[in-house]
Amino acid sequence: MAVASSSAEDQRTSPTQAVKSEPIALMKQVWQLALPVIFTNLLQSLVDVIDVFMVGRLGPIAIAAVGLSSAIRMLVLVMLLSVAAGAMSLVAQAKGARDPARMSFVTRQAISSGVLLSVGLMGFGLLMARPLLALVNSGGEPEAVELGVQYLQILFLGTPFLVLNIVFNRLMQGAGDTVTPLILTGSLNVLNVLLNFVLMFGIGPVPAFGVAGAAMGTVLARGLGVGVVFYVIYSGRNVIKLLPGSYRPDWQMFKDIFTIGVPSGVQGLFRNGSRLMVLGLV
Repeated sequence: MAVASSSAEDQRTSPTQAVKSEPIALMKQVWQLALPVIFTNLLQSLVDVIDVFMVGRLGPIAIAAVGLSSAIRMLVLVMLLSVAAGAMSLVAQAKGARDPARMSFVTRQAISSGVLLSVGLMGFGLLMARPLLALVNSGGEPEAVELGVQYLQILFLGTPFLVLNIVFNRLMQGAGDTVTPLILTGSLNVLNVLLNFVLMFGIGPVPAFGVAGAAMGTVLARGLGVGVVFYVIYSGRNVIKLLPGSYRPDWQMFKDIFTIGVPSGVQGLFRNGSRLMVLGLV
């Protein structure tokens, strides 16, 4: 009887113990997803810092050129992040519904919308690089503007590579895979730094391109990164899988992506736009 009573008591208390353990298990899952995202963002910031250190070896004018260009790059980046944020939310919904066909559809439309947006931004950047840099420079060193134009126009040529890397990372994170973007970002950053060093300072038969070399290295690394991500997704080994289907724009899906993502993009636009204005005044 005592054994039976003890067993019954364990059964009565076990639900309470389970309830108490649920927050701990949930917190563990949250950190398992969040930590790789945190480190991914840190790595993305770290490569910019390393670039500044390397550019510093080219002199103060080079640092000024990259600094002015970075302020404009951030405005473009927040626009691209709006697409990624919308796609990330929609693919997370599809993953929760266990609908792989919907996930693939969202992925294809995110690629299409990102490419269209990046082409528009690329054209805008190539045309407006000089006026924007002159505005931000506010009567400073004209040489910084000239170097900045070279640097910024090369980066704008690689805008499609930038947007595809961002979109793919956010799609995988939205589907619950935060480790693969961390690995890809870390590898891409190492390649970026190596290419920047080679193209900035020259090694062997490779000439030194200076500030322009920093932009070339970044674009090349992003292009190779896109190739690797496409391989990962098309291989079927990732949670994001591209099933057969059309990349033709679906305007309702475009609307859904931008409806979700634009508010965060506008917020970032105002934040970075104000910094750009302050920089111009200084």
